[in-house]
Amino acid sequence: MKQTNETKCKERVYPAGAWHASQCTRGAVVNGYCRQHDPVARQAKRDANNVAWKAKYDAQVAAGRLRNLKAEFADECATWLGEGTAPLSPDALYTGAGDPDRTFGDVARALLASKAQGGKS
Repeated sequence: MKQTNETKCKERVYPAGAWHASQCTRGAVVNGYCRQHDPVARQAKRDANNVAWKAKYDAQVAAGRLRNLKAEFADECATWLGEGTAPLSPDALYTGAGDPDRTFGDVARALLASKAQGGKS
């Protein structure tokens, strides 16, 4: 049984090696489109891919920021130890400066924030 134009997909496609577009040869299933060319399904798939891409991108940006923060902190520690001007002793950095709930990361963030606000480094 030969399909008529009304029962075929509405999408215009370029077959391999063709110079001109022709009508898709698949049968229409959803609103005059085949499953491959259905605009609603294509948009839903595109949106899902964009959400996944954004999550991956945000994770990469966060990892880059953490990497930069670690490098900057390492540079600051080397400077402080070389000049003997560390605001805290190395033991205080690792023990939380007397506060048992304060971690090394908390101290590092506080020191870098102090530096960013123009504090003594």
